Amino acid sequence: MKFKLVIIIIFLSFAGILSQQSDENEILTKIDKLPGEWHSEKNTSITVEHWEKISEKTYEGYGKFINKTDRTEVITESLRLVEMSGEIFYLAKVSHNKFPVPFKLIESNDTTLIFENSEHDFPKRIKYLFVGLDRMNVTVGSGEKSFTIHFNRIKN
Repeated sequence: MKFKLVIIIIFLSFAGILSQQSDENEILTKIDKLPGEWHSEKNTSITVEHWEKISEKTYEGYGKFINKTDRTEVITESLRLVEMSGEIFYLAKVSHNKFPVPFKLIESNDTTLIFENSEHDFPKRIKYLFVGLDRMNVTVGSGEKSFTIHFNRIKN
């Protein structure tokens, strides 16, 4: 009887691990929409977000600002998405913070990724909304204290 119970417990534990890995792979597949060069143009500037898939569990990117008048470029942030210990984190390193700021993935579906860090001053939330294959809206912050950048994927 004890042997059967041990076998059942091992089987259920293994099934739970496979289910968790399946869920992580499903989320990482949704993130596969992110790689590429994304531009948001205004009259005098272009905001760029660039992402590359580095491995099955890591994406790296950067944000930069291009002045249209003199074509100067300023990298504004280094970005990374990583899967660690069964959770997915968005890490943003900006010049005014000594260390990268982590945001945990709290919600995802076929079109939306929401990352949150309630301990951070601003933003506490970052939301990626994919509108088709070549449009993406990124909302930084929430409520009245937020802004949205409308990106278009640039074809290479």
